[in-house]
Amino acid sequence: MRGSHGKWSLGDPNGDGFNDCILVSDGGKRFVVSKQLVIRRLPAWVPLIESHTDGSRLYYTIRTTISTEVLDDITNFLQNNCAVPNDWLRLELLLDEADKWKLKAIEDAVLTRFAYDVTQENCIAVWKSCKDHSSIHTNKVFHYLLYVLNEAIKHKRNLDFYQIKVDDLMEILTSDFLNVRSEVEVWHMIKTWILAGRKVRQKYVRNLLQAVRFVHLNYKEICTKRRIPRDIIIACFGWHGKQPSSAIEAFDVFTYTWRESACMEIGHKVAYHACVVIGTKMYIAGGYDGDTFFNDFHCYDAERMKWLEMAPMHNARCYVAGCELNGKVFVCGGSNGHERLKSAEIYDAEKNQWTQLRDMHFARSDAAACTMNGRVYVVGGFSGEFVLQSVEMYIPDSDLWIEIATMNTPRSGLACVVDGDSIVIAGGFDGSARLSSVERLRSCSSYTMILPSMPSARSNFGMCKYGDIIYVVGGYAKGVTSSVLQFDGYRWSEVSALNIARSATKAVVLRAWPNPERIVSDGQNGCGRIVRAEQSNSGGERSDVNEDDSDSRRSYFTRIFRGVF
Repeated sequence: MRGSHGKWSLGDPNGDGFNDCILVSDGGKRFVVSKQLVIRRLPAWVPLIESHTDGSRLYYTIRTTISTEVLDDITNFLQNNCAVPNDWLRLELLLDEADKWKLKAIEDAVLTRFAYDVTQENCIAVWKSCKDHSSIHTNKVFHYLLYVLNEAIKHKRNLDFYQIKVDDLMEILTSDFLNVRSEVEVWHMIKTWILAGRKVRQKYVRNLLQAVRFVHLNYKEICTKRRIPRDIIIACFGWHGKQPSSAIEAFDVFTYTWRESACMEIGHKVAYHACVVIGTKMYIAGGYDGDTFFNDFHCYDAERMKWLEMAPMHNARCYVAGCELNGKVFVCGGSNGHERLKSAEIYDAEKNQWTQLRDMHFARSDAAACTMNGRVYVVGGFSGEFVLQSVEMYIPDSDLWIEIATMNTPRSGLACVVDGDSIVIAGGFDGSARLSSVERLRSCSSYTMILPSMPSARSNFGMCKYGDIIYVVGGYAKGVTSSVLQFDGYRWSEVSALNIARSATKAVVLRAWPNPERIVSDGQNGCGRIVRAEQSNSGGERSDVNEDDSDSRRSYFTRIFRGVF
């Protein structure tokens, strides 16, 4: 219960004895509380207490300069531990008063609300508030800021960036966890900030450029001063040699290297499985270990850094297709060791429960699945008699399957990935030969268009999209391969090979996962086994840069930078 606006009279019980103290706002509104509550939870106000008598009754008043709304929030919170308000401006005023009067509990509650509601638009303001008040949420908010700020600046979604202080900007730019595709984006962030106040900020150019990890640094400097990727491609499990593998490798997009990820190791060996990432959890469904067709379902929890065994699927599924659908794990088709399946089911993590869905039109093993615009697309596969050429779409609202399109080529052991408003379909086996061809199926179209073919044919490989680039990982060609390809929408090129050749593997992207430095480390002091790829250098002119002198190199780029103003 609360006393406010004269609703209560002095002497009403309030769990702390009696209400014998009146708090007065700057607008003259009165809030009745217990003096003992003030002494215990508002010690900074004790010197402001004034004593009064009303006949034989003794009571107290405290006159404040606090607004009526904020004083109402303070008394409500202290008396009843009620939640803080939702209005952002009111929260800022409440935080100011809580800081002024050392109301730590209210301060913590406001900062918790800020952290819970952090977005691209307010992440700098929330980080500064948490940092200024030494909040337990500071580190978590800072890592969120590092992940989203680059995109927020590109799309002009965060106006606070243009007013940020140089020391705070330097702290952001020098972080190993800043989420950028290349150091050119760091350069553009510096340029954007400088241009917002060129006359007073140009003097900071040289210092800010120290945050740029120049691609022209020598190899030793790159290895000892590299950023940690915030989005990480991993290749998990698969078939190696004559048996399945438990290997998980992570791709470092800054050094173009694959590293064995020791922190995600599991004793469970599996191939021909489905792998789905939702938030900070990675799920492995079904598969095959050489003897058993699994209905097992495992989850790697990145927050707890451990594998968990979850509720099993209704059906054993090897050669299974899976994807995320509205925050749930969707799987379909596959083989149970006796027949190919047309059934589908979906997993709800909150209930740890699978629900069976309507069957597909065709039984499909070795198919591929992805989600676009809230609907699941299942592509190709093997029926047990022939290789399929059709594409089926699942509509979750009506639990309905529709056959919507036909590919140019029948494909099993293929892979697909969503690219904007279309699906890129690649590789596979047509019943007589492995394929290098690639097709694109646009939304609402019933036919596909041809894209540039991969340099080599393959089936049973992993495929994912990182930024604007599509990656094809491992697979089976003339044998099991470690080859990795990337596709920029126009052409294919080779990148660093896997450390362990694998087919029947899955490639997924871990987005903004905690502890990314552990994932890209192989457990040997963070220096994973490195397989370097030869890359073309399009970094621009560097003829007068001393290869071994980073200071002269920085001066060179400083001159280039100043030339843009």
